[in-house]
Amino acid sequence: MVDPICAIPHPCPTNALAASFCTTHLLTGSDDGYVRNYDVYGAVNGRTFLTAAQRAHCGLGDSMMRAGILRCWWPAGTSEVVENGMLSPVSAMACHSDALWALSGNLVRGLISYFSLPYDSLLFRMEKYTSIRSGMNPDSFTIFSITTRQ
Repeated sequence: MVDPICAIPHPCPTNALAASFCTTHLLTGSDDGYVRNYDVYGAVNGRTFLTAAQRAHCGLGDSMMRAGILRCWWPAGTSEVVENGMLSPVSAMACHSDALWALSGNLVRGLISYFSLPYDSLLFRMEKYTSIRSGMNPDSFTIFSITTRQ
């Protein structure tokens, strides 16, 4: 039996997850085109609890549950609206083991974005890719990507 101790209500479906080795950073990529950075360690050991509306959203009823702590969020690649007022969904994520950088990719616009986590800023972006398969080497200082360019 699993006994949950923390919940992170998310506003929309999540397509990709990545975490630092010590799980102080949990990155989620969603259908709304945003990457969210949560502090899992702070959430599990903190004193912030879910509101009644959040508990209802998670299906937890009246039980008290610690809440996830959202550090920051940013658009995964571009602020260009794709359709129905939404950004391109995030389809792939990777995170450095010490949370120095993160990668995100989306297939609608073919973007692969490279972010600095300590500074919450976009460092560079590669465009017009039709297939994204990414990963990290065991040393976690290099990345590789097998892609098809349009």
